[in-house]
Amino acid sequence: MLSWILIPILVVLGGCSVPGGDTNDNDDSNINQNVANDNGNFNENAGNDNDNGDGTTNDDQNDNGQPPDNANDNADDNGMCNGHDDDADGVCADDDNCPFDANADQADGDTDTVGDICDNCPNTTNAGQEDGDADGVGDVCDNCPAAPNSDQANADGDALGDACDPCPDGFSLTIDVITSEAGAVSLDPPGECFAAGTEVTLSAVAEDTYTFLAFTGDVTSESRDVVVTMDADKAVTAAFTGNCFIASDTTVLEFDALTGDFVGEFVTPGAGGLSGPLKGATFGPDGNLFVAAADGVRRYHGTSGIFLDHVVRTGDGGLSATSGFDFSPGGNLFVADGDTVLEYDGATGDFEGVFVTAGSSELEGAIALHFGPSGHLFVLALPGGGTAGAVFQFDGDSGASMEQFVATGSGGLGIAFDFVFGPDDDLFISVLIGGKVIRYGGAAGEPETCPCSCIDPCPSDLLPDANYVISSLTFPSGVAFAPNGNILVVSGGDVREFAVPAAGPTEQTPFIAADPADPFAINIISFITFKPLP
Repeated sequence: MLSWILIPILVVLGGCSVPGGDTNDNDDSNINQNVANDNGNFNENAGNDNDNGDGTTNDDQNDNGQPPDNANDNADDNGMCNGHDDDADGVCADDDNCPFDANADQADGDTDTVGDICDNCPNTTNAGQEDGDADGVGDVCDNCPAAPNSDQANADGDALGDACDPCPDGFSLTIDVITSEAGAVSLDPPGECFAAGTEVTLSAVAEDTYTFLAFTGDVTSESRDVVVTMDADKAVTAAFTGNCFIASDTTVLEFDALTGDFVGEFVTPGAGGLSGPLKGATFGPDGNLFVAAADGVRRYHGTSGIFLDHVVRTGDGGLSATSGFDFSPGGNLFVADGDTVLEYDGATGDFEGVFVTAGSSELEGAIALHFGPSGHLFVLALPGGGTAGAVFQFDGDSGASMEQFVATGSGGLGIAFDFVFGPDDDLFISVLIGGKVIRYGGAAGEPETCPCSCIDPCPSDLLPDANYVISSLTFPSGVAFAPNGNILVVSGGDVREFAVPAAGPTEQTPFIAADPADPFAINIISFITFKPLP
């Protein structure tokens, strides 16, 4: 019985030699018959699906049992392409920054991963992603990005394709006027396009109550008339500024904002019942001029100076005597009355309420008030009281009393008249008795100091570490900053102009000099204001 079981087994094993009892040989017809199954040879195991059929390569791609010439074979055997190498440059299409042009990926001038041959803007990163006219040129590189192929035609060589160029046979002149309501520019000859070499005269004309400031851009000049030679496309900007107005006695006088030249009487003496002494003047949010006297605030047309109305009268809201006024950032009108401040609608003059109540601070009377850069209300105390010359600060929203901003006597402060915040937000106070203007830090109200040598010649009333002052003035009253950044001070009937550099003030040519022969006269006590641009 055992013999017939062993016979079939021997038949199966017949012809097979197992020398030395080697069990490492898998007898799978491997050509090399090497126990280590060398990867450099073809693995002939018929049942092995892991062969990629690509010879003596890395054999890391599964060919799914297909022959080596199958299209699915990886061209570079890196296991990533799956046969997609569209330009046959040895770089997978997924990794190729220009997959349809062989070796184009070797040039990428803008490092945006698009080869230069494929990039429609090869020198500007990612510009190839924007091509508004589909002409094959990226918008950043296209001199006419809205019109196809117009970048191929450029008659005047001005960097604009003809289809996009308003002047394809010449050059364009663009004039921009800052605040057109303040002035205009005429051209001679007129037009927008000019042949090469044409000379065009620009003439700036300011509207009433404004002054021409300067041309900037491709032409820089403070002259009202300037010649431009058209040798390229050019853009010029014209800037204007509001004129200077001085409220003096019972009138308001107008002067050129830059030269100080007298323009004329803006408000004729006594117009609308105006009587002196005046308590201030400023332009309101509606563009009209508001002038204060003891009996209230009057409004005059901002261009003609014609009387419009007595917007706030004595008795309105309990007003007894006006002593300074200003408009808030929100546009309402605030009027000082003794040690109170009253609020009115800036357009109608309707009484809104008491903003600063009597006794809410040590204020014993006001001579001037202004809203500061912080939005809070600042009030200069009336001479004669215990807080004469001090500057009080009130919350700009609630009117609540805050800390005293400048104390009486600080920095030599005495009987003061007016104050102004400068372009750097510092505070300048004119000291009527003492003949000087003192500068205080706008954040803390501390007097600014500098060595005596900052003013030449050194005034005799200054000590080595004196306050930063403009001295030797005659009863200085109104103060204001001009468009050029200089400070103007009414001094004894003159208006004097000072530059205010970091090292100390330097006097310029007198802005307005008192002269009996002039058709105007400025009182010692006067206010200055500039008309803002619309």
